Amino acid sequence: MRQQRSIYILLAALAGATCAGAGAAESASPDDVSILSCRAEQSFGPSTSGTNLVETGHGFRVVFENRGTGDLSHVTFEVKQEGQPIMMEDVGRFSPGAKIDHYFAAGGSSENGSPRCSVIAAQGNR
Repeated sequence: MRQQRSIYILLAALAGATCAGAGAAESASPDDVSILSCRAEQSFGPSTSGTNLVETGHGFRVVFENRGTGDLSHVTFEVKQEGQPIMMEDVGRFSPGAKIDHYFAAGGSSENGSPRCSVIAAQGNR
């Protein structure tokens, strides 16, 4: 009975250590992400006749790099243009050293003015 109790205590300690380690593995710093460029951009798509490209909206193109030591899975950006902040989340697997180039549609944005982009959160595996 005493040996069985010791085994339960050991298993509980191992489970606690595993859970604590798993929580730490999900943390990352916004400092792990470097924004290389951020600009307003028009998007285009096929016309209804399928023969021409027509403007379909406005958005932002953000090029960033994972400068951390582990994969990132979520990066949240704040883009300010003409005083209006817009939050955008990029989800994927972003390896260390990878340069990511993504376009984000943003209704109501315009090509006027230069947007200011900042990283407000990053999550992933270390």
